[in-house]
Amino acid sequence: MRELVRGSKISGIAAAVAAIWVLCAGPAWAGGGMDAAALQNLLCTHADFLGISCPQYPTYSNTTTDPAAPISPSTPIVVELAAWENVSPDSIRLLPIGDCTLFGFLLSPPKLYCPQLAVNAVNTPAKSLREDDGDAKSPAALSLLNPLAFVTAPFTVTQNLDPNATSYVYAVTEGEHGQPDTLDLFFRTGTNKKHTRGPVATILFPLAVLANGASTETSVVATLQINATCNGGRECLRATVSADFTGTGKKKTYNLADLGLRLAYFPDPSPTYELQIPLLVNPQTDPFYFPIPGNDSLPQCSNGSNPLSGYCNAFSASNPPNGFAATFLANTMVGMAPSAAPQCPGNQPGLPSPPGTTCPGQPDPTTAPVPPTFGFCATISNNPAAKFFLAIGPDGTTYVSSPVAPSPTMPPAQYPACPS
Repeated sequence: MRELVRGSKISGIAAAVAAIWVLCAGPAWAGGGMDAAALQNLLCTHADFLGISCPQYPTYSNTTTDPAAPISPSTPIVVELAAWENVSPDSIRLLPIGDCTLFGFLLSPPKLYCPQLAVNAVNTPAKSLREDDGDAKSPAALSLLNPLAFVTAPFTVTQNLDPNATSYVYAVTEGEHGQPDTLDLFFRTGTNKKHTRGPVATILFPLAVLANGASTETSVVATLQINATCNGGRECLRATVSADFTGTGKKKTYNLADLGLRLAYFPDPSPTYELQIPLLVNPQTDPFYFPIPGNDSLPQCSNGSNPLSGYCNAFSASNPPNGFAATFLANTMVGMAPSAAPQCPGNQPGLPSPPGTTCPGQPDPTTAPVPPTFGFCATISNNPAAKFFLAIGPDGTTYVSSPVAPSPTMPPAQYPACPS
């Protein structure tokens, strides 16, 4: 059970929301797409209160599109705020500066439900999701998790009870030794169970890279490629990962073991791919996830508590999950960062600059230096299977969300692309 204590700074946060609402409501109602900018300001207001650096995400103003169809690229900021505050992403969207509230006034009739903009799934940490089924371990406990569901033609997120759903993703942190140390992702699809020789699945995801002694971490896009070497079941599958860890602009290919990754395949009851990624949660680059000086905490919160929500932190400052030591990188750890990705270039966690440093200006999403891009994408049997953003809260809760395409407020051309 998560313990709750009233944070000493929460009353100041409420005042900050009100101030940002006053400053940003006008441009947003005018169709400026400023909900993302206002939510980014709220995130930086939280960071300013806590004395930590502020993660930066791309935002767009609507200067080249129809004001009746504003662009709302706020989903990564929404999941980051939800993770920081330990609330549902829709609770963020329903703030006075959130897109569900603001854009509803632009529709006719003036009503907008949050699931019309984006769909979410939230899961608290688990010890293990597998049950022994004889020769392998089965993810039978997936029934206890909230999935994110998708449909094809056109490909978009949908409610998880939609009978037309064709694929699902489950995301949760796991740890059997007192704190989460792994992000566990399950991709389930209704496609054929027996593989044929050739490409089977591709999963794109962000990996954080932290050099020993560095004050910042960098982020790279990793591409997991699964191929079948014969016609048959799991024994035919082989997987590799490609990424540019050296900044040369060229990706190199690695074995999963080189990065501490684990992959499993379960053919029944529906074909399911499981990807396990070690967590990289570091006090230097992720200070919000550890005790902050001046913040009160319940005695039973051995790792301190979240100053915004009051929930106990999951991560130990003396022995945090430090990712995986990749032997091909000297004194460097790689893993899954808890913050939503992608952030703006040069604004990775731990950047030694004043909170509120802004991203490059980008009035037109079609020519923006930081285009709208998903954090995670998956393709299975040549069909899109998942596109979403993910963030992990200080208590280890996993938040995922994906924008609806097309939605009442987002033209299809501005639907985020997959990373590359």
